[in-house]
Amino acid sequence: MSLLDNLRNWAHDKIGIEPPTVSICMMGPRAVGKTTVVTSIFTKSQETVGDSKIYMRPTNVNANELPSYKGKLEAAIERQDPANLPATDVESDFLFDLGILGKPATVKMSIQDYPGEYLTSNDSAKKQKLNDFAKQSHIILVAIDTPYLMEEGGRFNAEKNLPDVVMGYLTKHPEEISNKLVMFIPLKCERYYYDNRMDEVADRVIKSYKLGKEGEKKEELRDFFDKNNIASVIAPILSLGGIEFDKMVDNTSGKGTITKLPQFRMYESNPAYNPLFCSQPFYYLLTYVSRYYIWQQNQTSGVIARLRNSLNSYLTSDTVFLNEIGKMHTRILTNKHGYKVVTNNSIINL
Repeated sequence: MSLLDNLRNWAHDKIGIEPPTVSICMMGPRAVGKTTVVTSIFTKSQETVGDSKIYMRPTNVNANELPSYKGKLEAAIERQDPANLPATDVESDFLFDLGILGKPATVKMSIQDYPGEYLTSNDSAKKQKLNDFAKQSHIILVAIDTPYLMEEGGRFNAEKNLPDVVMGYLTKHPEEISNKLVMFIPLKCERYYYDNRMDEVADRVIKSYKLGKEGEKKEELRDFFDKNNIASVIAPILSLGGIEFDKMVDNTSGKGTITKLPQFRMYESNPAYNPLFCSQPFYYLLTYVSRYYIWQQNQTSGVIARLRNSLNSYLTSDTVFLNEIGKMHTRILTNKHGYKVVTNNSIINL
């Protein structure tokens, strides 16, 4: 074990200093696919993140149950019916250790997946939980059900993805959202990827969430991001694999308020759960967080605060880990496969 590893362990045992936590807030309506996003990222990162030396290991019950959810995804894909996956009705926190293979964890990661109803709930306790975690988070992930975004001119997008509700929450909470990275993650993108329509997916996100420019006048959410030092990107993933969207059909189940449900079809003979591009959100978020800690140190006021931040920075300055994050920056997709950087900020320029 290296001197740095021994020092980290001593700091944890003697003075209670934990590795810093990367906090990620999942946001989106009910049953849009937030847990699917977490599962897809985890599935592609169980051994290492992408082709890096960084591991991602589950450390709590919910994270350890992701393989079970993966099994449900696999079964649904075999049935060609991912539309009937169960929605998350409770708060779910997924905790992981991140570090270099063969070494103690360098950082911890917390992904909080809130039920979509929290965005519109009148329950003050639920609202406060969401607000508190959003405020302490580094990254906000907005999951988007892509067939609803794209099909029939997006006529079902409002009732499924609730873009106005998501935008309303973001713009009404500048204190909670400022200085963060907001990632819009369209999922179930297989059909549009193989039809070479991923740029169209990105353009539809920009239009639906008012992230573009109207002449020389910025639109509402884009303007809010610029004013509050918020970086934002569109990062689509192929969250299913083996099957793709086919058509919208009437919801005859009598369940819920969604009028249409997507049907799926095979695009290969033996469909299997094989998500693609799921390391990309990881590349973005780790790159952002590494820059954030440098930026935060420059913002910290007070001797004690600066000392604690410097100590945390020193204890977590694993050269190999930081080098691996540095490599991730070179692997980030921009202006390709629907990936677009919408806004930069003072923390990062992608």
